[in-house]
Amino acid sequence: MSTNTSTAKNFFSGLTRRLEIRMLGLAVAIAICLSILSPYFLTANNIFNLLDQSVVIGIVAVGMTLVILTGGIDLSVGSILAAAAMVAVIVSLVPDLGMLGVPAAILAGLACGLANGGSIAELKLPPFIVTLGTLNIAFAITQLYSGAQTVTDLPPAMTWLGNTFAVGGTQVAWGTLLMLALLTTPSLSNAVRATEPAEPCSTVRAGQLGVISPVPPPPPQGASGEAEVRGAGV
Repeated sequence: MSTNTSTAKNFFSGLTRRLEIRMLGLAVAIAICLSILSPYFLTANNIFNLLDQSVVIGIVAVGMTLVILTGGIDLSVGSILAAAAMVAVIVSLVPDLGMLGVPAAILAGLACGLANGGSIAELKLPPFIVTLGTLNIAFAITQLYSGAQTVTDLPPAMTWLGNTFAVGGTQVAWGTLLMLALLTTPSLSNAVRATEPAEPCSTVRAGQLGVISPVPPPPPQGASGEAEVRGAGV
């Protein structure tokens, strides 16, 4: 009985030490409080409305998650998003090219990402400085071509992601499905698992590329000799 109790205690203790579990618990607590304060919070219409409003931030957060998981930082995502949207608007307003607005926006974002990544990986510049500069450049481009005004009267080819369809009497936007698909993509899950603590390995000198063997456990008490750590370098 005591063994089962100890196992359960260790299990729950391990869960509470994980940041994502604590964040989930906080979100559940907030949802409970809002449900008590308002009877409309947990309705289907309100839940899908919240999802629709978080589409843009959710899609950007997918890319930011991968950056943060690898120990990086990117200050320019918001400005690059605005600049890519402006490229999409400019292309969509060209006669007979309305359907190319979204691909043009994707290519613009990709070009900005390549510029950031190349400067950081190849030129060895600090990510903070690089993305801060990209932030200001992208923001200036957006302000210049938009005239610091909200762009309206977009062609239908640019608004289809915001169109809705009925699910059980509730209207759901296509953009919401896109966000949920990106958040549940296997590549994102694999990236999260790849950041989990790995098995300790023997040290390899900087600049070497080789096969690293796991560090064996220490020898039992009383055994003669020392543990041998083998590492094959090229």
